Amino acid sequence: MTRSDDRKKTRVAILGGGVGAISAAFALTSPDNPAHEEYEVTIYQMGWRLGGKGASGRNGRFHQRIEEHGLHIWMGWYHNAFRLIKECYGERGRDPSRPLARWQEAFRPHSLVTLMDWHNASWKRWDMCFPQTPDEPGNRYASVAGHLQMLRGWMGAARNVMRESPQTGSQFLLDAFGTRTLGGMVFTGLPELLYFLRAISADQRVGAARCRRVRSHAARLRERVRAVIDHGAYDADDTFRRLTEMLDLMCTVVIGLIDEGVATGARTFNALDELELREFLRKHGCHQRALECAFLRTYYNLALAYSGGDSTDPANENAAAGVAINIMLRGCVGYRGAFMWEMQSGMGDTIFAPYYEVLLKRGVKFEFFHRVRELGLSSDGRRVQTIEIERQVDLRGPRYDPLIDVNGLACWPSTPRYEQLVQGEQLRAGGNTFNLESNNSQWTPVGAVTLHAGRDFDTVVLGIPTMSVPICTPLAQHSASWRNMIAGVETVATQAFQLWLRPSVEALGWRPSTSPEQHSGRSVLGAYAQPFHTWADFSHLAASEDWPEWMRPHTVAYFLGTIPAPFEASAQPTSAEGNSLYVQRESTRWMTSSARALWPRFVDANGALAWDLLVDPGERDGEARLDSQYHRANTEGSERYVQHTAGTTKHRLKAGESGFENLVLAGDWTDTGICGGCVETATMSGLQASRAISGYPEMVLGELR
Repeated sequence: MTRSDDRKKTRVAILGGGVGAISAAFALTSPDNPAHEEYEVTIYQMGWRLGGKGASGRNGRFHQRIEEHGLHIWMGWYHNAFRLIKECYGERGRDPSRPLARWQEAFRPHSLVTLMDWHNASWKRWDMCFPQTPDEPGNRYASVAGHLQMLRGWMGAARNVMRESPQTGSQFLLDAFGTRTLGGMVFTGLPELLYFLRAISADQRVGAARCRRVRSHAARLRERVRAVIDHGAYDADDTFRRLTEMLDLMCTVVIGLIDEGVATGARTFNALDELELREFLRKHGCHQRALECAFLRTYYNLALAYSGGDSTDPANENAAAGVAINIMLRGCVGYRGAFMWEMQSGMGDTIFAPYYEVLLKRGVKFEFFHRVRELGLSSDGRRVQTIEIERQVDLRGPRYDPLIDVNGLACWPSTPRYEQLVQGEQLRAGGNTFNLESNNSQWTPVGAVTLHAGRDFDTVVLGIPTMSVPICTPLAQHSASWRNMIAGVETVATQAFQLWLRPSVEALGWRPSTSPEQHSGRSVLGAYAQPFHTWADFSHLAASEDWPEWMRPHTVAYFLGTIPAPFEASAQPTSAEGNSLYVQRESTRWMTSSARALWPRFVDANGALAWDLLVDPGERDGEARLDSQYHRANTEGSERYVQHTAGTTKHRLKAGESGFENLVLAGDWTDTGICGGCVETATMSGLQASRAISGYPEMVLGELR
């Protein structure tokens, strides 16, 4: 990227404040970037906080409780994201006596996942404890000890099932394990398949001779598994049934990756994306029972992979095969330390407040309350010439100070800091009617700003998803690639609700896992009843909130799902209040029908739901206590989740290949090499945007395939 004049510094205008945009700013200004002093960075952000889909806020009316856009947890395979956040915490140098001073305090390992297995017309619980390893997330390579510990963990779990199972068919599988020890690093049977998948998850290419040997083992093991599945008697043993389904699925993935040339590097994962995930698995011989297993359903849940948003119809399940398999491999065998890492406060407090503080010290400028309306092109159509921005409010001081202190921790509030705004009292009185984070807000902007290339900026980083915000109309009119991306990459509206309850989850009837591998009694649950198929027990966050002792909740529960497109088309919601009422109605209906299977004691003496167990500072009666809980619909703009449906990866543009000379892209909607919607892919895109501008960093982990 070149400047239009001879100024010392290149002026970079970053539009948006989500993970991709912030990662780009962080890499551009990193002391490790040899060119970091050459850039003058300004971030333009609608509303009062950073975060995009990851934004969270503290609600002072409810004892500084954490209110999220959805359910956020970091995975152990987020190597780029962890590398940046570790650098951020180290540079911030927070006083060790203050909360979350080190990244190890901000994140805790989490290994327990609960899947709800629908079998024989009833829900059955399936606890999975992922092996932990001595490695740290964010490290480029796993240690030999980490390799061995993970393989031993998975092998031990499989062997325990087969040895303890009453099924006579277990001997078929024991014979397929091979005879070599793990320490010898030469495996046959199942150990070699696991080691093969771990190599693929680390972007390693496998030689043709080894692929032939591995494929032979996978075919033989799958044949033995089929003998057990087709025998039919295994249905009586849930644990063994799940193992055989997982083994069939794993063997099919191995065979498919080899046959399609991905294992040898002849083709990339993205080359598989024309096929839907289950279509790919059927093509390579996956058993129907494995295609319906809870593990696979959980992936569709976590990826919000439902075309049109209606998750109640299995026909809507849609995930691009290459993206899905890539992410599943990284998640199951490519993580470092632990499968998941739980934040010890809200996403805004743990991630975006530290990033903001460090970037501010580096000299990055933040223009809050600036809503981007349109990008204008130069007369020859080669460059972005203008950026049209609405200025939403007037500030009382020279700059807006966005953070508040909650028990010693810097946090984002759930509403603007009205005392710093000239129109603060008017906004406060309007409440949700004037939503400054909405493109459909009824609030009237106080002014307009036009930024000009060569005067106000030299390079633009677009960190706002283009599929849902009509700011790029001129770009689409000029470029077929932009038209294809805007039309082809799908997004989905999401809904989430959070509950605060007085009893513990054990007192509500949730049975803690007894596995010796788990490190807490809390779980993250998937594959449950639609539409709120995913639940996380985030009770540990209550300690970070500011409840009086007599009111302190002992259970904090987060639920997540998608919103069907027909609701959006008919309701055309324009306010956060109207959206939240929809989610509240849906959550009430869902809880009435489905909460008892999770919490059998969440009932009163008459068997009805015990609404009085909800924490409500207003002490309302019955179902009215739900009014005090948090309900949110994410229906517009950057709030929407970017999906990876089959056949759409090809429409994504790379961060440095926008087609316009001074425009780079940042966000999980770009082609990063791993095109899933998550913190890691957004971070990768931000790093790739920085590299397109400055040449740093030279390598982004995970982009090779």
